[in-house]
Amino acid sequence: MSFHTSAHSPGVFVPDELAMLQALVDDMRGEYWFPQSRAMQEKFALFVLNTYDRGLTCPSKLRNFCSVAARLYFHETEANN
Repeated sequence: MSFHTSAHSPGVFVPDELAMLQALVDDMRGEYWFPQSRAMQEKFALFVLNTYDRGLTCPSKLRNFCSVAARLYFHETEANN
């Protein structure tokens, strides 16, 4: 009997989840509006991880939400402040 479920367990990430989250961050990093500052990129990656961990686990909804958040909160002018 397996105790593994398809539901995310807060604070526990399986390799497939980490790969999906990494791909999302990498995709955003490729956008022209995404900050080049390493510090802002790290803050965004942590934001994505925390958002997923809090329950927004549908990849398409997570991508849409994080894309909007990145434009609002992680733009280049923020990186210079």
